[in-house]
Amino acid sequence: VGQAGRSYLILDSGENRIRKFEGPVVPDMTIAEALYSSSVNGHFDFRYFIDKNGFLKVEKIGDAINLKDGPNWHFYLNDLSINSNMIGSIKLKKGDKIDVKYK
Repeated sequence: VGQAGRSYLILDSGENRIRKFEGPVVPDMTIAEALYSSSVNGHFDFRYFIDKNGFLKVEKIGDAINLKDGPNWHFYLNDLSINSNMIGSIKLKKGDKIDVKYK
């Protein structure tokens, strides 16, 4: 997919609101760092906190808020579902594709 040495992030907020980002993979870059970098360059909110167990918890991406009993952000790395708690620790490799879907 595309240029060597880069990773790709697809942000799907639902209702056909999809944004695509790509950028270089720097050493030890995590999914959360790629999402943060995309938020800065794409001018959207990325709000999170670190819980008492050290896991990153996503609160909000763009205008979509994680709801306890409603829609939530779901993460996929190279089309495989990953636990959203792990986005702060999973390291990216060149060519990785991150899908972030609100559903």
